[in-house]
Amino acid sequence: MNNEINKKRLPLLDIYRGVAIIFMIIFHSIFDLTILNLISNKALSENYWFYFPRLIVIMFLICVGAGINITHKKKFKSKKFFMRLALIAFWAATVSIATFFIFHNQWIKFGMLHVIAISSLLAIPFINKPIISLLSAIIILILFFIIIPNQLTFPPSEWAPHSLDYIPIYPWFSAVLIGIFLEHIGFFRIRIAPNSLKFVQLLGQHSLIIYIIHQPLIYGTLYILSIIK
Repeated sequence: MNNEINKKRLPLLDIYRGVAIIFMIIFHSIFDLTILNLISNKALSENYWFYFPRLIVIMFLICVGAGINITHKKKFKSKKFFMRLALIAFWAATVSIATFFIFHNQWIKFGMLHVIAISSLLAIPFINKPIISLLSAIIILILFFIIIPNQLTFPPSEWAPHSLDYIPIYPWFSAVLIGIFLEHIGFFRIRIAPNSLKFVQLLGQHSLIIYIIHQPLIYGTLYILSIIK
């Protein structure tokens, strides 16, 4: 059974997701170091703080779109979809509750897991529709950068200054649509030599659990170090 599941996986997609995980761990480690005053926040450029986390979000959401299209393009498996959605929604709520008690007014109202949950629902009509997905993504990006100001994001941009993490549906849903398109045209079926990147591939195969536990582990460890210091 496990061998059958592994055969259905796309090594390049797992590796791509694993790279996103590594980038996320790097970013959060440095972020935690700065908020615990273990290093100066001036040690990194403003471009780093702006572009690096956005790159990570784009990578993860492309994976979401690709994963949904792989799983459901032949037939929409409603039970599997909604069980996965319920799991993500549960952890999204857990993150919100935990950060509310730890960080108070900076609690995460709508972060990565929240946007994945809502985007997964929104992606259903786009499954196995690569051209519509790509055109919709382009329209969203044109609206965001040229026509409609980013203050009209959902949830509202007023949440951003008061949250440790804020990733609105608009315009980030465009990355999910691009993921559907890329998977459909076979981008993630490009053959590679996965054995050389086995560890990265393994990270990608367990991205959700790593996402959930990595920040408590990193922050907890660094917090202890800050006390010792």
